[in-house]
Amino acid sequence: MKNSLLFIIMMNLLACASPSGFNLTGNIQNCKDGKVILSVLEENSGYVPIDTVEVINGNFEFKDYEMDGPKNALLTYLYGNEKATSILNSTFWIENKYIEIQGNLNDKDQTELNGDELNRVANKYFDVWLPTTEDKHSDDNEVSLSREHINDRYFQRIKNVVQENSNSYYMLVVIRNYAKLSNMYGDHNSSKRVSDLLKLLNFTYQNYPISEKISEAQSILSKTAKGKKLPYFKSFDNDDHPYESTMIKGKY
Repeated sequence: MKNSLLFIIMMNLLACASPSGFNLTGNIQNCKDGKVILSVLEENSGYVPIDTVEVINGNFEFKDYEMDGPKNALLTYLYGNEKATSILNSTFWIENKYIEIQGNLNDKDQTELNGDELNRVANKYFDVWLPTTEDKHSDDNEVSLSREHINDRYFQRIKNVVQENSNSYYMLVVIRNYAKLSNMYGDHNSSKRVSDLLKLLNFTYQNYPISEKISEAQSILSKTAKGKKLPYFKSFDNDDHPYESTMIKGKY
C-alpha cells in the first residue's frame, strides 16, 4: 500500500514538473478587454490560428497546447469592430516551454519576451544564412573571389554560428535555409556540408518535422554534382513561397 502511494505521489510530482505543452502569458498596457488570436506558421499553409483567448485588464494566457516542435508564431489583438492589430512588431518563436510577454499596445518597441532562449538566438541570427559582402570579397574588400571561394567562406561563417549555438533549435532553421541557398548558389559540396552542420548539433533533431525538409534539400543537393545539369525540383524560399528550379535558370 505504501509503495502504491509513493508511486502515485512521484507521478504527480513529475507531471507538475514537466508540462506537456507551452504556456504563453501576456501583460499588455493600453489594451482594452478583447481577444487575442495565436497563429503559427505551417509549411505550405502560412499562419494558421490555433487558439483564441480573452484579454482582461491587459492580461491573457495560452496554455496546454502541445506542438511537435517549435513554430514561428503571430499574436493578433481584436477589440469589438476595430481593425485587428498585431501585439508585437514581428513574429516570434514558441515551443513547449513557458514564455512571458510584457508590452504596450501603443508602443510595440517596448515589448519584451522573457524566459525564452530560442527567441534570443532567433533575433540575433534571423538572417545569418543570407550571403554577405564579406563572403564575396577578399580581406582587402577589393578583389572579387571565385564562386568556389565564396561558397567556402559562406559555409565557414554558417559553421561558426552553428558551433556557437549548437543547443538551439533555431540552428535547424539556419541549416535548412543554408541548404536551400547553397543549392541556388551552385555549391557542389553542399550536401556533405549540410551533414557536417547537423553533426555539430547537441540535441536530437531527427524527430522534428523540419528535419524532413532538410533531408529533402539534401536529396536534391546530392544529385547536383559539378558539371551535371541541375535536376528539376520544387521547393520554398525563405518566406515559404513556392519556387521551381526553372525559375532560377541562368541566374546563378
